[in-house]
Amino acid sequence: MKLFFLRKKNKWTSRRMAILALIVLIILLLAGSYFYHKQIASAPLDDEIEPADTAILDRGASELADKQEREFNALKEDLDSPEKVAAYIKDNFAITTDSSQTALAPKELFIKNSGGPQDIAVFTAFLLDWNGYEAGVLEYAWLENGQKKYYAVAVFRDGDTPKYLIATPAKIDLIAHGWSFKDLIQKEEARTGIKIEEYAFFEPGQINLITNDWAKNQ
Repeated sequence: MKLFFLRKKNKWTSRRMAILALIVLIILLLAGSYFYHKQIASAPLDDEIEPADTAILDRGASELADKQEREFNALKEDLDSPEKVAAYIKDNFAITTDSSQTALAPKELFIKNSGGPQDIAVFTAFLLDWNGYEAGVLEYAWLENGQKKYYAVAVFRDGDTPKYLIATPAKIDLIAHGWSFKDLIQKEEARTGIKIEEYAFFEPGQINLITNDWAKNQ
């Protein structure tokens, strides 16, 4: 009796198995290709959906911009006194310590609800000027550890009284400062404990507070 592992292999059986395996592989490849192309064909093309999506996004952005414009225009009419402006800033804005000399435009600050002293000063001067007040922005500079620092306040005339608005993370305040910018600078030196080197005035609506036209504080 011959053991099974000593029996001579049947060449035709091996060939049939190889052919069968090849057929199965071809069927699997054809099926995979069919389902892949079916999925690709059913998926929407980018150029088929992009125009619709873009139109929806554009319409949404336009509607939001129109809404913000209407709200800002209404705000300009509502905040018709220094007290109302100060109260609005206190209730709606987060005051940062950012002292960039390029301020946000008033409507940008209204949308962002967060800004530094320069942003607040430009916003306040713009609104008060819009409502008939004599207003502007006073920026001053000082040295701190060898580096020049800047701070801005909105200045305006409330009736016959010159005042200015300060904005810090701790408070918003309206201060009567006397009859000159020199008086204001002395008030700020007393309030902050710094030695102010120079200062400059900017018309309402200006957001670029970079200048070479500084007045020396002597």
